[in-house]
Amino acid sequence: MPPAFDSDAGSPREQIVALIQSVLDAFAELGIEVEGGAQESLGALETELDETDDDELGDDRLEAISEQVQVLACEAFVEAAALLPAPAASGDGETAAARDVFEDAVGGAVSSEDAMRLMDRAESPSAVIQLLMAAVSIESEDDANDVLQAVMNLWNHAPRTELAGATPTQAMERARGGEGARRSGGARGSDSGARGSSRGGRGGGPRSAPGPRQRR
Repeated sequence: MPPAFDSDAGSPREQIVALIQSVLDAFAELGIEVEGGAQESLGALETELDETDDDELGDDRLEAISEQVQVLACEAFVEAAALLPAPAASGDGETAAARDVFEDAVGGAVSSEDAMRLMDRAESPSAVIQLLMAAVSIESEDDANDVLQAVMNLWNHAPRTELAGATPTQAMERARGGEGARRSGGARGSDSGARGSSRGGRGGGPRSAPGPRQRR
């Protein structure tokens, strides 16, 4: 079921046009264009709506168009993912858990593997979120929040080619571990130098020149 129209967000026709445009903008951000596919159908539908007055569209027609946009957005998502390579790696246990949560949130509208292919291509999650908000059946604000959280969770745990198959979470943990090791090493070096100085200059600290020996 398509989302209900918001009376504060313009006419139903304007809201549908804005939804279509958000999908097309998302594909443009990803740099993916499928000729003769659902993207072109969405563009044609947008043109038709732009040339139609609000009073020419009844409620039944608007609902049918809204459902059509959802179907086309879903098809376009799948078509675009099919052009992209599979994720660089399968991920870890957290990836598997994130995939399960994602597929439950989107109700099977798209697969987690297709989402991961698009995420591997995207520079930020915004484009994937835009596509899913159009393709997935969202009936309430809670549904929208569930989808958003599931997308962000999968985004953080999906393997990336640019990270040599690691997930963003894994890459961040490794970076923190390396920084922690460097800090720990620096602290140990400082501590060793301090102990050397307290034992008469052995260690990393500067040594003073010995004084002349006295004759007996």
